[in-house]
Amino acid sequence: MSQIKVNSIVPVGGLPGGATGGGIIQMVQAVKTDTASTNSPAETAFVDTGLSVSITPQSTSSKILVLWNIFIGSSGDNVTGLKLQRGTTDILLGDASSTRVRVTQAQGSKYDNDLWQSDIQSGQYIDSPSTTSATTYKFVWCSNGTATSYINRSGRDHTNNNDEDVRATSSITAMDVSG
Repeated sequence: MSQIKVNSIVPVGGLPGGATGGGIIQMVQAVKTDTASTNSPAETAFVDTGLSVSITPQSTSSKILVLWNIFIGSSGDNVTGLKLQRGTTDILLGDASSTRVRVTQAQGSKYDNDLWQSDIQSGQYIDSPSTTSATTYKFVWCSNGTATSYINRSGRDHTNNNDEDVRATSSITAMDVSG
């Protein structure tokens, strides 16, 4: 099999003003198909979701594009908070404001009468880790309220051939983009 390897490909007319690259060097993905649950409130601890991906940037100038889709359900009235981390460091958080919990994303639910409902939390973030060492991106979460939060299932989770209750998948993808 033939291969062509180059450091970069630049259009004949050159790069647009301010552009510095942008080619995808590598891509890794982790898919979570099992379920997880938490009723840990933010003031106690954020706990690991089990959704993480590791990537080794090619250069210290690499940008890492992180994309995610997380399927969330709840057993009742609560707010599920999600934080994106690089290693054990929180990244992409809302501004600090009094005692409010800083998260990347949150899913609020009042599912007391509709426990078959669920939501998808998805997003993307471009990180600059400035390293060529293996770097892990993951999500931690909390459940603020009186209910339990779930990943990849609804709060009710019936098994009586009821098509309102589903099992789903969640994923996180990291792409090494030339800087």
